[in-house]
Amino acid sequence: RLWCDWEITVAASEGLPIHITFRNNVDYLLGDSVSTRTARCGNPSLPMNDDEKRIRDVIEHMLPETSKYQAIRLLFVFACIAWCPRVCVIVSQHMETTYWYLGYLLGFVVGFILVNSAAPLVWRLWHRLRGRDGYDVLDHMIQRAARQALTHRRFRRRW
Repeated sequence: RLWCDWEITVAASEGLPIHITFRNNVDYLLGDSVSTRTARCGNPSLPMNDDEKRIRDVIEHMLPETSKYQAIRLLFVFACIAWCPRVCVIVSQHMETTYWYLGYLLGFVVGFILVNSAAPLVWRLWHRLRGRDGYDVLDHMIQRAARQALTHRRFRRRW
């Protein structure tokens, strides 16, 4: 049931609580193959309908993002911001604050470019070499939802 799988994934990515009834276990949601690759929208004996084509297109172009990936991206930006002022001062051979400020700005720009251009390409290549794709992300999310691991909000207000 590709629609159900997709709705659970969207809700989980938005941090919404997910409660699955007892009849919606992993076998019901993912079918006999226990994978969204073979899940269908509508009658499986008929050709794919427009909804299924659209959902599959999004899944197949989805980057398998994880919390670890987000942390690595943030680490790149912080490392660039931390080291670029030093590089600017060493290259210019002046200890003026202007070069430090220029280094911070340059570090942010370099980090932003690395995170938004090079990092996604490397990440996709890494997952392609490991054989992971968007379907694996969906399967993992559905399995966690079926185990009731996504029944709470990920981010809560602390006031």
